[in-house]
Amino acid sequence: MGSILLVRHGEASGDDSADPGLSSTGRLQALALAGRLADQEIGAVWHGPKRRAQETACLLASHLRIDTWSTDLLDDRTPVPSARFRNEYTRRRLDWFDAVPEDERDEDGLALAAAWSQLRSRDRPRRVVMVTHSFVISQFVALAVEARPSSWLRLTVSNAGLTILHEDAAGDLMLRLFNDTTHIPLPSHGQVG
Repeated sequence: MGSILLVRHGEASGDDSADPGLSSTGRLQALALAGRLADQEIGAVWHGPKRRAQETACLLASHLRIDTWSTDLLDDRTPVPSARFRNEYTRRRLDWFDAVPEDERDEDGLALAAAWSQLRSRDRPRRVVMVTHSFVISQFVALAVEARPSSWLRLTVSNAGLTILHEDAAGDLMLRLFNDTTHIPLPSHGQVG
């Protein structure tokens, strides 16, 4: 039994292709999340190799006083349909899939499914935070709840959003929380008068 806390990295400071770090807003988002998790018994923070994920994880771990671990299993990927499944998507979606950078393409989400299986089977603390990317979290949640393969497209994940999957005694995962951002303060727009 335990919990997997999936976290999308904070806001990035530039274009994804340049592997940007966090913006000042992204750092504030990560710190707000660290404050929210401060009273939790988190055992470790795992993260993907991209700078924005690593910096988010390091900010969390520093404030929680726990270790981080980098793994390619949490790298940024986008599930794209193979030729066999392309007819299940609209032309608009296919054009978008065709524009996904080659290094992020994951045909039919097979690499993400394998990564999820490996992450679940690894020895891990009772409560672990996994910092990764929007589409990765969406796909992991779709896999966890045994949803249709294309369901991940309808699961939007915000920067520093928190998703919690709880594993029961039988090893089944329950979605306890999805994309919660209540820890991030709303921007002020002046006084209402």
